[in-house]
Amino acid sequence: MIGSIATNQQPRVTHQAPAIFQNSKRASRAMMMLGVIVLLLSTTLGLVSSSSHRAAVPQTSKQRCFPDDFLLGTATAAYQVEGGWNLTGRTPSIWDDFCRSRDNVQCANVADDMIHRYVSDIAIMQAMGLSSFRFSISWSRVMTWHDATQRMVRNDAGIAFYHDLLDAMRAAQLTSVVTLYHWDLPSALHTHMNGWLNASIVGHFNQYAELMYDEYGAKVDFWTTFNEPWSFCVGGYGGGWHAPGITDSDTATYVAAHHVLLAHATAVQTHRSKHLTSKIGITLNSDMALPLDPTDDRDVEAAERKLQFSLGWFLNPIVHGDYPAVMKRRAGHRLPRFTAADSALLTQSYDVFMLNHYSTNVVTDCASTTYVQDVYMLDTVFI
Repeated sequence: MIGSIATNQQPRVTHQAPAIFQNSKRASRAMMMLGVIVLLLSTTLGLVSSSSHRAAVPQTSKQRCFPDDFLLGTATAAYQVEGGWNLTGRTPSIWDDFCRSRDNVQCANVADDMIHRYVSDIAIMQAMGLSSFRFSISWSRVMTWHDATQRMVRNDAGIAFYHDLLDAMRAAQLTSVVTLYHWDLPSALHTHMNGWLNASIVGHFNQYAELMYDEYGAKVDFWTTFNEPWSFCVGGYGGGWHAPGITDSDTATYVAAHHVLLAHATAVQTHRSKHLTSKIGITLNSDMALPLDPTDDRDVEAAERKLQFSLGWFLNPIVHGDYPAVMKRRAGHRLPRFTAADSALLTQSYDVFMLNHYSTNVVTDCASTTYVQDVYMLDTVFI
């Protein structure tokens, strides 16, 4: 996984990047390319970069020094690495349920056994010369469902694990980047209230986020509310290849994403109200999109559309308070709308922006629906 952190104090990244969502296609394509160049420069050695100032441009090819505050690190996701699926009072997440219901999905009951090996893991990070570690907190480990009140309540044994992990990181002088949600929704929230398809999830997530700020606020350097909402909203609520595996709705993908965005903005507002020294943002993912034929307006528009439906879907609301125009036009009534209060809450709801980038796609316009897997893909219409 490759990622980049850009602070909200750096207009060259956080405020110019949204120019790809303006009307000028020429300016848009130029900014898309600039964004890729910046990202590639930041990922030559690995994972995360953070700077409050512009680094000097090397004068010769031999000068390849990063800024003093450049962070080289690694990243994990709780369900993928922790193991200990039934330890410290942890209760099932939707991924525990999903893996047991699919023949071709292996459960991560042990995984990398980080719950027992984190001390040696941190020692390895030190030996490698890493300076940061991004990990996610398992909501199912730090909170558990309470039937009487119909909400999640704290689980002290699970909370203690992350205190121990953060203390070990601080002793090793590792900068902490903590993800609140990396796809592992507590099963009870899905079973009792339909998870991200229910608007009340926003309040549940904020309650969880506030507990985490209160517990770990003095120990965390960076927070990210969600990791790759595109992945779990499309894969979990449209395509069906991610938990919870929903495929029978033409609106679920958009509804889930809408609630994720509102949960993000609410959690950011709560973070800011506590006046913590840490920074907060969201981690998005997007491949680059280039037109198959740059002289064909249809391909150029398809490449732009691909970026709007992946990166713009989430970035535009947190910067400008609304969805990209092309999404509203093509998805129509199936795409929820933000109220004026929602837009105000969303606008500039980030201190840092984090991006996971994996590949570049060559895109052509596609009038055929032969390869369309779900309604979301039908709206984008590109291959």
